[in-house]
Amino acid sequence: MIEINTYAVFFSFFASLIINFIGIKIILPLLINIKLIDLPNQRSSHTTPTPKGAGIIIVFSFVLLYHLYLGFSDFFLSISLIILASFSLINDFKQLSPLVRFISHIFAVLIFLFLWPYASDTNLFVTFIPYWLDKIILIISILWFINLFNFMDGIDGISGTQSIIIGTGTITSSLLFAPKDIDIIFFFSVFLAGSGIAFLYWNWHPAKVFLGDVGSIPIGLICVALFILLYKNDLWFCVFILFNYYLIDATLTLLKRLIKKEKFWKPHNDHLYQIAIKKGKKHSTVCKAIAIHGTLMIMFSGASSFFYSSTSIAICIILSMLSSILLIVYFLNTKENGMAINE
Repeated sequence: MIEINTYAVFFSFFASLIINFIGIKIILPLLINIKLIDLPNQRSSHTTPTPKGAGIIIVFSFVLLYHLYLGFSDFFLSISLIILASFSLINDFKQLSPLVRFISHIFAVLIFLFLWPYASDTNLFVTFIPYWLDKIILIISILWFINLFNFMDGIDGISGTQSIIIGTGTITSSLLFAPKDIDIIFFFSVFLAGSGIAFLYWNWHPAKVFLGDVGSIPIGLICVALFILLYKNDLWFCVFILFNYYLIDATLTLLKRLIKKEKFWKPHNDHLYQIAIKKGKKHSTVCKAIAIHGTLMIMFSGASSFFYSSTSIAICIILSMLSSILLIVYFLNTKENGMAINE
């Protein structure tokens, strides 16, 4: 029998949904008044000036609900998120140097990894390599993950869609596997699902508002926290399956830019899904394709959790990668039609 606080789970989901839906509606005029606007440029996948910074509501709602759900004995995850959100908000107003952003990310990650109770004892390969090297690998991995979500937030609807996929997938896997930390896993999952639905309403094409760095980077850390919980509860494979497309797209794009000797930290529109947009596919069409792919990922994640064997996990990971490859082929084979990128 799975022991979960059903009322707390439902409260967290609907509170996340309602707070973010109403909060974004309220903050929209303020973002316009303070001129926090994303102006289109040659690298943009949109052509209309659009307010950005709605992610501050998502960060606020997470910190609020996190402490209502888990109490006030632990503030380290919240501190890490606030550090990331603060520097990212400044960056949304005026571009900070890559070094300043990197230092702020390192500081937040160190607090998260060494002081957040659920992460402080996390090890990946400590039985094979020295403790210090294991921690360095973890730090680099977390830095990559929190920036990956930001890198991939390049078209209308994609971040909300991915948040729903991750949230729904981890809920499904947790119900089928019943991990020991199911309560907190459920909290992270329903929060991502609820906030994803709320944001998707405002961000679906044509977007009324963007997350901004203030939202996409902290959400990346929220995903990392959930992934660490999954890893420590023997559901590590769910991370690879549910985040499969993002990992493959971002990694291939990074490698391509490194090979071309481009500055990978600079804004660009070279992601595989963005290539489809540049060739004329609609934002909504691309997001629907990612959602269909995500539905398959939820099924693979659930199946591997239910059967839970080396064979089933390997098969589901392989199938998820094949599905991502087919999605990429679909994007790359888009025929040029000369349509505007925001149509």
